[in-house]
Amino acid sequence: MPIHSRHFSEAASATSQHVAATRSVADLVSEGLTAKRILDGIVKNVYADNVGKLAAWLSASHVESASAAAKSPATTPAAG
Repeated sequence: MPIHSRHFSEAASATSQHVAATRSVADLVSEGLTAKRILDGIVKNVYADNVGKLAAWLSASHVESASAAAKSPATTPAAG
């Protein structure tokens, strides 16, 4: 096998592994967000009368979304 063919094959294999790993991460994130959404409804109903536990859940279950992070403008320090 010529060296360039072997290099191409190794690069293609690495790319394939990277794509598969990324897909796995995306699937796991999706499953986690689904579980969070289901638990959110349960916890809010169960602890509706317990402000402390409800606040703890809201804090612990907060998930930063990419769109929210993209909307916040970057701040630069003032010169001087």
